[in-house]
Amino acid sequence: MGNYSCRQRGNLPVVTRALAALGQLCRKHGLSVITFTGYEHNRLVAERREDWKALLAVTDLLLAGPFLEDQKDFSRPWVGSRNQEFVFLTDRYRHLQTDSCPAKNGLEIHIASDGGVRLNGLVPGEDILSLRQELALLGLQILKKESNHDKDYPDKS
Repeated sequence: MGNYSCRQRGNLPVVTRALAALGQLCRKHGLSVITFTGYEHNRLVAERREDWKALLAVTDLLLAGPFLEDQKDFSRPWVGSRNQEFVFLTDRYRHLQTDSCPAKNGLEIHIASDGGVRLNGLVPGEDILSLRQELALLGLQILKKESNHDKDYPDKS
């Protein structure tokens, strides 16, 4: 079992149709599809756009809604604020609905042969700063992120 996720950029209907086609391919090969969007689920449904309908049709789990700084919460996997909703479109991830779900947000740490460190995950900023300091003691440095989310983990070294 695996999953696919993608950050979409560019012409929204064109990109969404391409993601729906990719989602179909993933499903054909037995992979799961998790779709992240800053839009709320009710908006996606209410606007009745064919591209969104096609993407939702191949999505197992929709993580919907914008990140809101004043509702920051890292207690659930893959989302960062309380307003963001988990919409279970198939049964594949329905086990995450229970309060006893062991899945939590976490952090992947990748250390390259040159000592560069890349992080992937969602944890409080103070944890990143603490990790940065501890890695520096080992002679390792977190490499600059290559995404538009640099504001989430500012480089304060």
